Amino acid sequence: MNIFLILWTSFLILLCSKVGSATVNITRTRFLKDADVITSNNNQFQLGFFSPGNSTSRYVGIWYKTAPDEVVWVANRDSPLKDFSGVFKVSEDGNLQVLDGQNSVFWSSNISQTNPSNTLGAQLLDTGDLVLLPNIGGGTIWQNFDHPSDTLLPGMALGIVHDNAYNRAQVIRSWKSPSDPSNGRFTLGIAPNRKLTENFVYDNGRPHWRSGPWNGAFFIGVPSFYYSGQVHRSTVELDSEGWPIRMYFLSNDENIVQRYVLGYNGLVQHKVWNPSDDKWEVTSKNFDSDCDVYGKCGPFATCNPKNSPICSCLLGFEPVNDQEWINGNWNSGCSRRTPLQCGPTGTSDGFLKLPNVKVPDYVLQLASSDEDDCHRHCQAQCSCLAYAYYLGIECMTWNQTLIDIQEFNVTAIDLFIRLARSEVSGNNHKSISFAV
Repeated sequence: MNIFLILWTSFLILLCSKVGSATVNITRTRFLKDADVITSNNNQFQLGFFSPGNSTSRYVGIWYKTAPDEVVWVANRDSPLKDFSGVFKVSEDGNLQVLDGQNSVFWSSNISQTNPSNTLGAQLLDTGDLVLLPNIGGGTIWQNFDHPSDTLLPGMALGIVHDNAYNRAQVIRSWKSPSDPSNGRFTLGIAPNRKLTENFVYDNGRPHWRSGPWNGAFFIGVPSFYYSGQVHRSTVELDSEGWPIRMYFLSNDENIVQRYVLGYNGLVQHKVWNPSDDKWEVTSKNFDSDCDVYGKCGPFATCNPKNSPICSCLLGFEPVNDQEWINGNWNSGCSRRTPLQCGPTGTSDGFLKLPNVKVPDYVLQLASSDEDDCHRHCQAQCSCLAYAYYLGIECMTWNQTLIDIQEFNVTAIDLFIRLARSEVSGNNHKSISFAV
């Protein structure tokens, strides 16, 4: 466990241990009825029943007091009430529950306790976290920060997108529409089976957008996200073998009200509240062009929104299907024009530099002292198709299909692509690297 997690856990335990019955908002005898609203102590968040958009269905949610339409969490998002008879309460088994007028359960925190009477009640914290507190001892029994909806608030963690129950809850799921908060098409979380942390948006389980690897400060595949780091920071929790488990989103300034939200259309936006104008400002987003769609141009191709058409084969490659390519269907991508001639020591091929790109998916990380050392590692392995070097990550290599490459019009990463020596020699306008 890293030092941040220790400090954060200690803070929560200290905070919750000081909470007495006088400050608990919801108990077995103190219900939240449909007409009621609970406000956090700092007057930033409110908890209550609401109807989104043009819907008449009723949900329990948390929103900003200054912007009631900006809902950050929904309890019964897949089980709406159809009237105004709902209550939000602590049940006899110690769970938070949403019930209708006939005491039918529409949502539950669904925790198992050996001693249900140990539940003191629930409190809405200043962070927007709704916590279920014990009668005895510190800590929390349950908190909605472990069960996000479509919004990531400072202090929340983003988990791995897969079916492991341990991490399943800590991913962001979009609303179905502006009037329907039920689980939509899109999911945001850490991609599984990758040693380098990358965030993905999945569209019904299919990759839709990729952040590029995390370098310890920002995701290198999203230039606009570089600037979000000025107002927040993140830290990644690793397991004992160095694989990412969660990413924690923290604020550099508690006075800055900010969040990430995954829209029903798959758009991820970083929003910051501007108190002088009383409105939300979008400081960064994951989609600026069609090139941000995962694998838009297929394998061994690159996408540049400034070009027409936006897709082109990597140098040394040609379209798999010429007619499809001419018609603007780039899914099949490109294939190598001249076979590699890699010898036993990998010395027969060269490398061509593609500057300022979003590096491909399926990156592998190697320990290396500098870019030259990274080059030598890749050159010596015939399976290595490309390499790149970047501070904070060091040596990155690829031995699978090169996919989801985007050319940026700002300074980014240089990608060195392995080609047959004849292909490299025929492109003297690019940087060329041969084995010594």
